[in-house]
Amino acid sequence: ATELAGQVLFGRVDCSSSQAAPLCNQHEVVYHPTIILFSKGLSYEYLKRGLASEMTRFLERMLAASVKPIGSLVELAAVTQEHPVVVVGFHSGTDEDLGGLDPFFESTADTLKDQLTFCSISAPPLLSEFGVTALPTYLILRRGLEASVFEEERDQREGESEAMSFGLWVADNAVDLVVGLTQENYHYKVGGDLPAVVLLTDATQASKEAVGEMYKVAAALRGVFEFCQMDGMRYLSLPARLGVHPGVLPALVIVSHKHESNWVLPHDREITAESVMKWIADWREGKLKPTLRSAIAPVGEEGPIYTLVSDDFEEKTKDSTRDVVVHFSTRWCGFCSVFKPIYHSLALGTQNVRTLVLYSFDLGENDPDPSLNVTSFPTVMLFPAHNKSAITFGGERSVRALTQFLKTHVSLKFDEMSDGVLVSADRKQEILTSLHGIRSGIAASGR
Repeated sequence: ATELAGQVLFGRVDCSSSQAAPLCNQHEVVYHPTIILFSKGLSYEYLKRGLASEMTRFLERMLAASVKPIGSLVELAAVTQEHPVVVVGFHSGTDEDLGGLDPFFESTADTLKDQLTFCSISAPPLLSEFGVTALPTYLILRRGLEASVFEEERDQREGESEAMSFGLWVADNAVDLVVGLTQENYHYKVGGDLPAVVLLTDATQASKEAVGEMYKVAAALRGVFEFCQMDGMRYLSLPARLGVHPGVLPALVIVSHKHESNWVLPHDREITAESVMKWIADWREGKLKPTLRSAIAPVGEEGPIYTLVSDDFEEKTKDSTRDVVVHFSTRWCGFCSVFKPIYHSLALGTQNVRTLVLYSFDLGENDPDPSLNVTSFPTVMLFPAHNKSAITFGGERSVRALTQFLKTHVSLKFDEMSDGVLVSADRKQEILTSLHGIRSGIAASGR
């Protein structure tokens, strides 16, 4: 508001008040805060980040003319490099006078100026450069695709006005090959029938170059995948949810709603059209394993229960020197909270069984291997030392029942000392030998 004082009138509406509620309902305000620009009888919702710099750029663009005149090839190249979709009107007027264009061109530009870039070209050298002779002529320039031409006789349907036909033509054809994802359209674009290839970006040069490569792939595989781009810095939780480690941007992910899985392009591979095409081909042939979300493994835990994360899951559970127990749970699960002290008591009771290790696995931060079919929680699985096929515990959730389950199914047996303490079989023999020596020494002393 300070930056644009005198150019824009700023106001604030409290949607919780009874007086303002009808106004908020009228403009379908659902989220708070919501920022809407009202100009020339039209309304435009601001959907970018809540940063003063970005809001200012948005408003400066909206204050500018709806149609940008292009006077040189350099200008045209700059506009198409900045904007993946540009609607162009070739006409016989001047840069200042759009009289050579149909009125519906400027009215459509007014309506869609927050979403699309509209340009006008009237300079004879540019008309000659592109071989445009019939004026006015309307084109949509789309990065990675051939231009779409508005032909009134073909595109106007019965009962439609020229303005309606033009607006529908723009809506049908001004489609970006790589769709920008927002909070509003994410599930619609990524959760559809087609698998989605999502590019997560930041403000670096590497991300800009990755976007260019993405368009090449999208042009080759149009209709096979949804190609999307999302600001990984704005939506901070999304990279982690898709299996991308924090701070590793740009990153590319295949998201399949059908398979309920994600596949992340390995971070050591460059995002080039060639490498991405090869990676996608491997995915289509079933050669890739899904990427599992993983928290960062803690360091220096003292037990008796240790934290297990997806990145270490296979290595830890495949340990042939130990029987491994894993408790799958979530923090919000009430049954998990009830079971937690029971599992802790089991861990305390078996902490002297050196051939047995107990882990906890947080499903809120980690994805289990789909083959384990973990569909409810809490779930306890045993991975025996000599047979790493998981055995799921299905009995009463008590220390007694869990202990009996382990005694029955572990590969490396454990037993109970005379005082009730559980120890591994080899450790029990060591202890008995030591106790025999102690008894002999006491007996020899005459005590």
